[in-house]
Amino acid sequence: MVRLYDLQKRFIGYSEFELLSANTTVNLILSTNPTQYQVIRTVYGVDTNEDGMIDTGTTSYDYFTQVSNQRVTFLSSSQTINASQFQAEGLSTVGLFNRFFRECR
Repeated sequence: MVRLYDLQKRFIGYSEFELLSANTTVNLILSTNPTQYQVIRTVYGVDTNEDGMIDTGTTSYDYFTQVSNQRVTFLSSSQTINASQFQAEGLSTVGLFNRFFRECR
């Protein structure tokens, strides 16, 4: 479990992830204004060679959480967010999904 705070010690985000059997790389992508738009994209997967990148051809996990009134929700669809804010170099493009999390290969 990871709780994120801004520099004024305000709670702005939450995520949780499972440590995998091999070395795990975790990416937390915040919106452009995380204090106002409290959504976090979590992408994690195996990083066997420890280069900081999720290994190609392995399973990775990609999902969003949102904080509202100190409550955390795991989003079931990317349709409710502004996906362009959560693109990051080296990670898969945010697409539409309708599951608790998206498992990628």
